[in-house]
Amino acid sequence: MMRFTLIIFITSILTLISCEDIVSVEDISENQILTLAPSQNAEVTEGNITFTWSQVPFVTTYEFQIATPSFTNALEISETDVVSDTMSTTMTVDKTLTPRNYEWRVKGLNSSYETAYTTNILVVIPENVIVADLEVQLLTPEENFITTETSILFSWEELENIEQYRLIVTNINTDTVIYETLATSMQRIVTLSAGDYNWKVRGENETASTIYVERSLTIE
Repeated sequence: MMRFTLIIFITSILTLISCEDIVSVEDISENQILTLAPSQNAEVTEGNITFTWSQVPFVTTYEFQIATPSFTNALEISETDVVSDTMSTTMTVDKTLTPRNYEWRVKGLNSSYETAYTTNILVVIPENVIVADLEVQLLTPEENFITTETSILFSWEELENIEQYRLIVTNINTDTVIYETLATSMQRIVTLSAGDYNWKVRGENETASTIYVERSLTIE
């Protein structure tokens, strides 16, 4: 009889512990995931992209998805990534994406509840689009430079993702191209005669080029 009573007592204790565990699960359904990067409507270049969001208290796992072009009109939805919570204050997922329009979303879960999805729009663009927006920073000679020297050092700063630079020197009075070259270095020495000149440089790679940046000089 005592043994039977002891079994009932232990069973009751275990039942109470289980009930307490169930009651102690935090309701996270009203919480919101704060996405950090890429930001809403961000434009990023193709390749490896790191998605980041803030940790939410009492969340044990996160579900991460990507759709193109959107979740409501999805042509493709990625497999769901299940990310376990860590001691870090931020969570990350790395994905390699090609140029397209995307939406990405993430939600948090625990054993009993889940948050709503937080969804961001993302545009992935080809690398050459970024190149086209760059400008070469000219160094020498300075704007409206006047000199009696005929050997002129043309120089400029290096640009990332640029393979070569096109330098063009034009005689302003005759509107004639005096010198043109493609250079892999960031300088060229050119011998000119007396006159007024315009010189300009742009960066180029296999698929795109930057806009020209130009200056003028006078040789007396």
